[in-house]
Amino acid sequence: MTKPTKPQLAVLRKMRDGWELSLNAGISRSFTFAWLRQAAESVSVKCLILRALEAKGLIERGTYEFPTRYYVLTPKGREAAGGV
Repeated sequence: MTKPTKPQLAVLRKMRDGWELSLNAGISRSFTFAWLRQAAESVSVKCLILRALEAKGLIERGTYEFPTRYYVLTPKGREAAGGV
């Protein structure tokens, strides 16, 4: 497995710290976007980062409430983020 890039690691660390990673899978790819959210604060995430983290096995799909999919850290993702 390749190490996560700095932007990927930033997402993993936020998830470790309780932020929720979500993907809005709209009707077409042009309406698809991802973000991290905690309380009233949110930060956009590039879909490529999300897909790379999933391909590396660092996150996995959690619940799905149309049109939003939620992601969770895998044990490998938690380890890469620095544990807890």
